[in-house]
Amino acid sequence: MGPVLPARTREFARRMIAALDIKATGPGQPVSGLSGGNQQKVVIARALAREPAVLVAVRPTNGVDVKSKDALLGVVRDVADGGSGAVLVSDELDDLRVCDRVLTVFHGRVNAAFGAGWRDHELVAAIGFGMNDSGVLARLVADLDVDVVLCAGRWTLLERTTLDDLLPVCARRGTSVVVGGVYNSGLLAAPSPGARYDYAPAPPELLARARRLVAVCDEFGVPLKAAALQFPFGHPAVAAAVVGAAAPEEMAENAALFHHAVPDALWHALVVRGLLDAGLPLPLNDCP
Repeated sequence: MGPVLPARTREFARRMIAALDIKATGPGQPVSGLSGGNQQKVVIARALAREPAVLVAVRPTNGVDVKSKDALLGVVRDVADGGSGAVLVSDELDDLRVCDRVLTVFHGRVNAAFGAGWRDHELVAAIGFGMNDSGVLARLVADLDVDVVLCAGRWTLLERTTLDDLLPVCARRGTSVVVGGVYNSGLLAAPSPGARYDYAPAPPELLARARRLVAVCDEFGVPLKAAALQFPFGHPAVAAAVVGAAAPEEMAENAALFHHAVPDALWHALVVRGLLDAGLPLPLNDCP
């Protein structure tokens, strides 16, 4: 049994179920039992129940089908047409087409404004692709006009296949590379038994190699994570690295690791000991 609702609330719930096409057994069904898309609709319905002077909808169509997306955006439009304010925050261009005015925000500041009738190319600053298959990305960069690519786990201290395909074509075409997975699923963050590599348990030979990397880094007083994070930037096509964080403290740690001093002698030592190939582009401090 669901909770007993006051008649007025139950009636409003029924109207929202019909208006937003919420797939539910009735007003008493727990929201936790709904699909993600239907839960998104309930969020909008709850906001409307308060009859807000200004409705703020953040990515209101996230996870819903096309029909439901149109219904949700129609609700936002109806709120605005009814005399109330409506603020829609989204990175989906189709969401923004119902807006009278679109503001683009970068680093917390409004940097452009567009009235109704804007074109896609006015709002899209860059187009790119992301995956962990560097060969596919290389073909996309070679054949299409791509601004940026995100490649995960293929330009690291342990795996460098991008040097054979993706990085050369990006350098030639002027395409920026964002490197993800610099720790190779965690092996380069904590190379201990049970560590994972490429989303699976790390093979023994790779675990041994990661431990050799730790030993050399220790000689120079450099955390392995700092070396792993900074290594990709030796190639001129690399513009950024994506590092996950589950808490503010981890974000602060990532920033500190990125700025941790890594002597050139460490990179040279890794080459001499066979842990990095000779001729690799390295993030040296004495580069001209």
